[in-house]
Amino acid sequence: METVALESILGKIGGLLALGLGEAGSEIIAQNMSQNSGDINPMLPGVKLISIFGFCDIRNFTDATEVL
Repeated sequence: METVALESILGKIGGLLALGLGEAGSEIIAQNMSQNSGDINPMLPGVKLISIFGFCDIRNFTDATEVL
């Protein structure tokens, strides 16, 4: 029972790290976990990513949703 709970917790932590660190961060985590040395190497070489970010500002959106 404890093993199942531990697996669930580790999966959730991994998901949060991937969400917080993004695609590049999840690759670094995967490389560190595959080494099986028990140590974390934060200085692994990175990968250059091309990204597009969008921003949309809807005027008075907060006020409208608060009323709804």
